[in-house]
Amino acid sequence: MSNLINFKNAIINNGGATYNLLTGEFNPTNGYMVSIKDHEQVTPFNTENLQYEIARYIRSKADILMSGVFDVYFLGAWIEDDNLVLDVSVKVDDASEALKIGVENNQRAIYDCKNGVSIYL
Repeated sequence: MSNLINFKNAIINNGGATYNLLTGEFNPTNGYMVSIKDHEQVTPFNTENLQYEIARYIRSKADILMSGVFDVYFLGAWIEDDNLVLDVSVKVDDASEALKIGVENNQRAIYDCKNGVSIYL
């Protein structure tokens, strides 16, 4: 549970975070995060409602976030244009595979966990 609190605090303090609800992995330091099409939710960013928005999103996406694929599906969040973006992401070790999945899912970018940068497609 403390990683979920860290997740919320990282959104506020760092502008984003990634968290695997099943393994507890928080902000991986290797691999690439790729958002899955049709799982993004965008709402105005408000620190007072942040915990509620995170809980509501987890509840709506529990089927995938809590699936049996323990090391793949992550809850992702970032601040963009004064909005909170929540998504379901997959962690992929290979850069070319991550880029391929990103294109297939109509994403604008993937996230390089090791270097802490977005790679725009």
